Amino acid sequence: MATEQLNKMKKIVEDGESTWKYLGFLAGCMIMAVSALGALSALFGFGLISLLMYMYVFCAGAILACLEFKDALIPVKYKEMIRREALFLYRPYGRAAFYMGVGLVMINMGGFLTLLVGLYTTAVGAYIYYGSTQALKNLNAMKQDKTPQDLKAVFDRADKDNDSYLDSAELSVVCAELGTTLNKNELESALFMLDGNGDGKISFDEFQAWWGVNESSA
Repeated sequence: MATEQLNKMKKIVEDGESTWKYLGFLAGCMIMAVSALGALSALFGFGLISLLMYMYVFCAGAILACLEFKDALIPVKYKEMIRREALFLYRPYGRAAFYMGVGLVMINMGGFLTLLVGLYTTAVGAYIYYGSTQALKNLNAMKQDKTPQDLKAVFDRADKDNDSYLDSAELSVVCAELGTTLNKNELESALFMLDGNGDGKISFDEFQAWWGVNESSA
């Protein structure tokens, strides 16, 4: 039974499901397209305020699109800069709020296409928020009474590459061992929640801190 659960979890991680990465990337691309058209219209119509607004929204769309595939689209030095200056974008609730904020701005800018893209972007933000809430619920459900030694044993078994960190696939092994199944969206959200310093991976200290176990309980 445990092996079947583990294999199912690995398949979810490897094959994926409908995930907010693609929905968010599509939202970012649509935001850039619509705002570029709006900026051209404002430029020829000498609407300075509208032009600046569309430029802002275009930049927001570019950020959203790049963040969803940051490993492929954003150089390392810029990813580090984003972590320092805007760590909330690496947090599921923060990213959800950013999507909804950009969407609401577009809804109030006027224009049929802008309205549609704004509604879609807001919906993606709500979907990310829902997935994050479900991930937190499922993570909390798998907490059991563990000593630091027990937790370290679980952590080490999941750390297949022995780099002392867990990625999303390795986190899925932990979840499977403890009887919790997270889909791909929830795994990504869980990784964000446990990743205290925003480096994209989970150290044992971060894992233990989230679990609420300290050495005095040994």
